[in-house]
Amino acid sequence: SVTIDLSGMNTEISEVAIPADMFDKIADAAVDSTQNMEIVLSEGLAIEFNVAALGEQMKLAGGKDLTVSIIPSEDAVLTSKQQETVGQNIAYDINMTSGGKHISDMGGQITVSAPYELKNGEKAGGLVVYYVDENGNRERCVTYYDAETKSVKWNTNHLSLYMLDYDENRTEACDGSTTCPVHAFTDAKTDAWYHNGVHYCLANGLMDGIPGNLFDPN
Repeated sequence: SVTIDLSGMNTEISEVAIPADMFDKIADAAVDSTQNMEIVLSEGLAIEFNVAALGEQMKLAGGKDLTVSIIPSEDAVLTSKQQETVGQNIAYDINMTSGGKHISDMGGQITVSAPYELKNGEKAGGLVVYYVDENGNRERCVTYYDAETKSVKWNTNHLSLYMLDYDENRTEACDGSTTCPVHAFTDAKTDAWYHNGVHYCLANGLMDGIPGNLFDPN
């Protein structure tokens, strides 16, 4: 992927404008249509997206550049319902605009990452990110923790307000009962050495096995 890293600047940067022709040049130089671009703003806040998918959205918007912003909730304009839902949690208002038009549906997968250091007693499996709509309703995103970079990452296909939360119940050990997602696969066992890892991947949407109700754990 191509990375534009602005995190080392002396001033705080939460918004950046990128010329549209840059996307054309990257798309032309790409080996295939899976070419990604990552933009890293202050404090390591980052967003990664498919160049081709975004290029199509920009053409529809008729814009000559792309503006990307990741703004902490305390500096963003939220509805009263959103404020009530977010409370004291960390949250970010993430937006892209082109030609003055808001691009919300990216037509493909987006990965967002935010710096986060686990507190005493917290486990990575308990971290969860929610999309919060204007009415304060929450929708859970596929969330995972990168221990090496100390950041929480989540996948989405549209941009808006996202809230970080911690759910202790998600860290409880699985007893292998019928509610365990591993039971959906005929070749996977809940008492095998790989159970905890497979359970985590399934619960967080990171893997979904192979055709025929198989996971192929070996």
